[in-house]
Amino acid sequence: MRSKWIIRIWLGRLTRYLVVPLVFCVILFPLYGLMHQQTEKAQLTDAAEQLATAVSTFEGYLSDLRFTTNKLFNDDSYKLLAVSDDDSLMGDYMTSFNASTLLQDLTYSMSYTAYSYVTFARNHFVIDPYRVFSGYESFYPGALEYRDVPQDTWAAWQDARETLYLPAQSVVLNRTNYPDSYLTITQPFINSGGQFRGACNILIRERTLSTCFCPRKNGAMTACFISCGTTARC
Repeated sequence: MRSKWIIRIWLGRLTRYLVVPLVFCVILFPLYGLMHQQTEKAQLTDAAEQLATAVSTFEGYLSDLRFTTNKLFNDDSYKLLAVSDDDSLMGDYMTSFNASTLLQDLTYSMSYTAYSYVTFARNHFVIDPYRVFSGYESFYPGALEYRDVPQDTWAAWQDARETLYLPAQSVVLNRTNYPDSYLTITQPFINSGGQFRGACNILIRERTLSTCFCPRKNGAMTACFISCGTTARC
C-alpha cells in the first residue's frame, strides 16, 4: 500500500510539473508556425521586389543600348563608314576620331558598360572607343577574344538581325593576361529601308549583374538569362 501511495504522489507531482510545459507548447507551437509563415512570406515578398527592380534595371540597359545604337548609326561619321566599299576612310583621321569619340561618350556614360564596339555589315569595319579597325581579322582576336570561340563563330554573332544576348563567359580584352567574365549584348541596326547596317555591342561584367540581381549574396550569378543567353527573361 505504501508503495502505491508513493507512486500516486510521484505521478501527481510529475503531472503538475509537466502541465505547465505542455500548456506552453500547445500555445507556442501554433504561434511559431504563424511566425514562420509570416517570415517566409516577408522574405518571398522582399525577393520578388528585388527581382522586379533588377529586371526593370536590366530592361533600362536594353533601352539605353537601343537608343545608343540608333544615335550612332544616324551620325554622319557612322553613315559614311556603313556605306564604304573599301578601307579608304581608314586614312580619314577626323571620321575615325569622331566615330570612336562618339562611341566612347555614349557607351561609357552608361556606368555598367565595361567595353563596347561597333561592327559594320557591308565592309566589316570595327570601331571601339579608341580605334577603328579595317576588318574583323584585325579586331578579333586581338582587341577582343572570347575563350574557345573562333573568329567565324564570333563573326556570325555580328550578322544577327535581332538583339542577341551571349552567356556570361571569359573574355580577354587587348590581349591582357587577366580575362574577366562578361555578358555581351548585341543590338543590330536596320535602317528605315530595311537594310542591315551593323551592330553595337556592349560587355557588362558578370559581377556587376550579380550585384544588381543578388545584392545580398556573393558567388556566381543565378539569374537565368546569364546562362541561357537567348532572352532577357526566363
